[in-house]
Amino acid sequence: MSHDKRLTRWVTSWAATYDASADSVLSEFQGADCLDLQGLTTISTWKLRRLWPAQAERRLRQNEDELVRDLTRRAIANSDDVAALAMLTMIHGIAPRTASAVLMAMDPHRYYRYGRTVLELIVGA
Repeated sequence: MSHDKRLTRWVTSWAATYDASADSVLSEFQGADCLDLQGLTTISTWKLRRLWPAQAERRLRQNEDELVRDLTRRAIANSDDVAALAMLTMIHGIAPRTASAVLMAMDPHRYYRYGRTVLELIVGA
């Protein structure tokens, strides 16, 4: 059996274990030109649902809604992907991995959710 076929079979079986229904919460943010604090909290809670969403929400609530709107608007409009990611990390409680989830939710055709290894390669996170 070729390597490609084994890899395809492995990816297919692994993907079958992923509960994609949880992703439906993100659909309302697709195409948004900015997010308010509640929208950002929703995405953060989705991203961290298996870790510590309550802690993340407390950190996010320390931000002013206008700051969140301004930084998410500027980030999604930025043509430099690394700058967009960095801009979102200026929001208290948003780390690079969560920032990538925010960008992906807002524009899934341009962004995807970065894992730790990719972020280390891109920005040294």
